[in-house]
Amino acid sequence: NTSNLTVSKSASQSNTDGTTEEKKHKKKHKKRSSKHGHGESSKHADSEKVTEERKSGPTKFADQQQVPSAAPVVNAYQQQQQQQVISAPPEKQVNSASSQMPMKHESNPVVYFDIEIDGDSRGRLVMELFRNVLPRTAQNFLSLCLNDHGFGFRLSYFHRIIPGFMAQAGDFEKSNGTGGYSIYGEKFDDEGFPYTHDRAGLLSMANSGPNTNGSQFFITFVPCPHLDKKHVVFGQVLQGFHLLNDLEMSGSDNGEVSREVKIANCGQLQ
Repeated sequence: NTSNLTVSKSASQSNTDGTTEEKKHKKKHKKRSSKHGHGESSKHADSEKVTEERKSGPTKFADQQQVPSAAPVVNAYQQQQQQQVISAPPEKQVNSASSQMPMKHESNPVVYFDIEIDGDSRGRLVMELFRNVLPRTAQNFLSLCLNDHGFGFRLSYFHRIIPGFMAQAGDFEKSNGTGGYSIYGEKFDDEGFPYTHDRAGLLSMANSGPNTNGSQFFITFVPCPHLDKKHVVFGQVLQGFHLLNDLEMSGSDNGEVSREVKIANCGQLQ
């Protein structure tokens, strides 16, 4: 079974809304997924119904902004197919981060994504992984950046983006939110919840319920406190905040991407 990550627009409806079948990805994404597919184990699921609450537009980012420390929530729905659902905030929030630069722990690894949108190079996202506090989760992400086990993020896509909320990626297997797996096997346990979703630019694990982490993750555009204690925040953006705005402009209220956002290259800087 595979799990498909979707996002509902109301935290209050994340557990009560009926589920509907999520729209299938564009044909080009399906073709791409067969090209980059890995592994037999993947997750499936019906999408949680998305509450149509309009967002006023993408949040602007600057490299001087403070980076977030938490991410979106994924709820498990036991049906014929299981789906990972990230519950969006009740209404669009504004970035409340200060202009202070994020604090970095000197022993933590620093990784990067080189981002392309519709084939055009847009720049580099530089991210710190909180290995000093969450070594297992950080090592999973680091190894996927380095392709240590013969699979990883390089040439994969951001498959779901909701302006004013988050951008989701990590499905290197199918590029549509129904695939991907960790370096430890298909899934691994939540390592802990020491960080909250209090800022933009946080890296957090997507899941289909407790202890179902794989390779999929998301980057927050705004504080998402309703996701605290549900998703493991394991890193933060250090540089390239302007790219978060580019990502927002490539999404839609239902999460479907309007432009092809690719991780053209990735690796470790420190």
